Amino acid sequence: MGTAAKPFTSFDVWGTVGGVTIYDGAEVTGAVGNLWTCTSVKQYWIKDAQYKFSALANAGNVELGGDNLPAKTTFDATAANVDLLYAEPVERTGVASGNAPVEFTFNHLLSKVKFTVINNSTDATGYSFDVRNITITCPKTGTIKLADKTWDNLSAAAAYSVPTVTVNESLASAECASELLLIPGDVSINYAVDIKCDGTVIATHTPAAAYTATLAGGNSYNLVVNVSVGEEITFSVDQNPAWINNGVNF
Repeated sequence: MGTAAKPFTSFDVWGTVGGVTIYDGAEVTGAVGNLWTCTSVKQYWIKDAQYKFSALANAGNVELGGDNLPAKTTFDATAANVDLLYAEPVERTGVASGNAPVEFTFNHLLSKVKFTVINNSTDATGYSFDVRNITITCPKTGTIKLADKTWDNLSAAAAYSVPTVTVNESLASAECASELLLIPGDVSINYAVDIKCDGTVIATHTPAAAYTATLAGGNSYNLVVNVSVGEEITFSVDQNPAWINNGVNF
């Protein structure tokens, strides 16, 4: 979310004035760089009144804290294609006129992951590589405590499957078809590499053990798989061909 392909156009807002709830997850729509509006709920600035606001985008069930603002939210990342965004609480005091819009700064709560295959043998004519059976294993659902961005109530770790990534002699690198948006934390990664010569699989290589990593919220990761052929085949001749000497008598 927040890209040309997936623009950021809506979020849900919570707000209080003097501790009284005035927004309870109401939808706000707009475009980045412009004025955003909440059409379903109309509220107003009161001089000297104390306001507090926060916001979420794509949240699941939201649990409120003592200030009537979001304290926790559950999230289902099974599809791995939905972003979870949070804007920290903003406090304002109303003035008689000239109140500026409430300015939110949103942050990603998930981790973004993609796979890239680097072909280190682009000069190996006729050779290609299929990186297949790519999986990344981690919990798919959980609850985040917004104050410190810690996750609990995590589901058992389960595997996400990534489509095969292919590189041949004409490609220096290739990326997976789409990025994954995952719950932060520990993950394990597996894959297999089919090495082909003129289109025929001649060997399959797999890591000796699953790779592990720890993903942090708000961070994007490019998981790189390097592929290559082995050493070039060479030949040796240690001595010149020998003749067997024979004598012929006439």
